[in-house]
Amino acid sequence: MEKNTALVLGQLSLVHSLQAAKIPMILGVEKTKNCTCYSRFVKDVVCFSSFKNEKFIEELRDFSKSFENKPVIFSDDDDAILTISEHRERLEDYFLFSFPEKETVSHVLDKQNFSILAKKHELPAPKSFNIHSVDDLNDALSEFEFPCIVKPVFRSDWYHKDFTSTVGKYTKAFLLYTPEELYQLYEKISIINPNIVLQEFVEGDDKFHFSVNMYVDENYVTRGIYIAQKFRVYPIHAGMGSFIKTVEDGEIEKISDQIVKKLKLKGLLNLQFKRDTRNNKPYLIEMHFRNSVWGNLGPAAGVNLYHQYYKGLVGEELPIAEPAKIGVKYINLERDVLGFLEYRAAGELTFREWIKSYSGNVTYGDFKFSDPMPFIVQFGRKFLFKNK
Repeated sequence: MEKNTALVLGQLSLVHSLQAAKIPMILGVEKTKNCTCYSRFVKDVVCFSSFKNEKFIEELRDFSKSFENKPVIFSDDDDAILTISEHRERLEDYFLFSFPEKETVSHVLDKQNFSILAKKHELPAPKSFNIHSVDDLNDALSEFEFPCIVKPVFRSDWYHKDFTSTVGKYTKAFLLYTPEELYQLYEKISIINPNIVLQEFVEGDDKFHFSVNMYVDENYVTRGIYIAQKFRVYPIHAGMGSFIKTVEDGEIEKISDQIVKKLKLKGLLNLQFKRDTRNNKPYLIEMHFRNSVWGNLGPAAGVNLYHQYYKGLVGEELPIAEPAKIGVKYINLERDVLGFLEYRAAGELTFREWIKSYSGNVTYGDFKFSDPMPFIVQFGRKFLFKNK
């Protein structure tokens, strides 16, 4: 019997995870220059106009008509997930996918709505304020303490072509220590987008960040899970994980399960926590309806959540979930090299410590010996031909 094809709206680690499970796949992209297109495991590529608008739904429906069995949608792109969720009724006859209730998806992926949701359900999240104007900023500061974090409502809000020239180097969030710094930053950011989230800073350096990846079935039962600790990120202190390791953390796992039950979450999930060094309490920083973009750490640790998700959707029997191997490392070479330079300049990491961390059981997010072209193309574009 023909297998259900996976439509992959995501990055290289997702492709490698599906390839490890021998799931046939087609890559869906917004831009044909996506380096994942060069993977030897990608046999076909379909280009969509945009993941953000309603035309994307019509393009998906047209794409699905050439398949006898419904394709399974995999995505690590929040814009694609939000659009699919909002128009799920128009896609259910054409694709297989699993998300929580529509309102839950929209409230979680919008960071301003997420802060409201967290308060309503008493989730262990840091204090947050939704900012739309300088007046909102003034009101928030009357009941806020520094330092603080400034984040976009949607990550893609800051993927603006003028962000670097207007605001500065892109980072997932800005850490600020004084009202003066905050007002100066907001003046620049408001040119790009005036809507931001102002969040209480959870004390602790980069290694106090934890990421929980899960697959939860239609009955809200967790069928696979692994927890990873971020030891290095890039840009440092407010970036994406570059050196990550699987760990055990019973407290964070228990809290994650409670959140799943409370919000009735299902499908592929990613819950991000940070432990506060003042009280060792884990705070929920953000959530996603996907696994991490470094999701190939799971298969390397013996837990292929994408395969579990696929099996659950196509009606295959799910095996009993095995616990993840502890101490398996993930490294994104490009980010980690750039991050090392910043950590060393800040006096937080020596060359000897950095090199030593590469020993042991390591999987790489942007490089695979059996699939080197995506890394070569990405390296060439960024460092060799960036001015051409």
